[in-house]
Amino acid sequence: MGEGERPFCPKKMKAIKWWMRITAILAIIRFFVSLPSLQRAGFISNFTPGVDFASLVPEVKALVDAYFLAGLTFGVLGVWLMLGSREPARNLNLVKLTIAIFLVAGVVFDTYALSNGTMTLVGYLISIAIHGGAALAGIALYPRRLEA
Repeated sequence: MGEGERPFCPKKMKAIKWWMRITAILAIIRFFVSLPSLQRAGFISNFTPGVDFASLVPEVKALVDAYFLAGLTFGVLGVWLMLGSREPARNLNLVKLTIAIFLVAGVVFDTYALSNGTMTLVGYLISIAIHGGAALAGIALYPRRLEA
């Protein structure tokens, strides 16, 4: 904490620490779900209508690669969240970044995918519940400085 800065509310800091850890686990699960071997085994086929992930046609391979790249990104975010949760007051920008990523990648993109016909309604609702819920919880739990 810099000179002259007011401290954060301890209850909020404890809450955001646990939010970071839980969100890290969700992000790391998202990484594992995106592994090409799980995709080709049909693990996510219920979410994407009409896509045979076991197919080796170039279009499906590109989709598998893109989904894996997104999963890698979430995996890196999850690791940093877990590390950052040790000192949450020093990593609040990471919390803001995570909220933004979950809103954009998990809510905005999924809305686009549903409207484009590349995602099922069930997959959309599950994804919105996870990503939107995590983002909203992060906003609600974000610590504020104590009043003087």
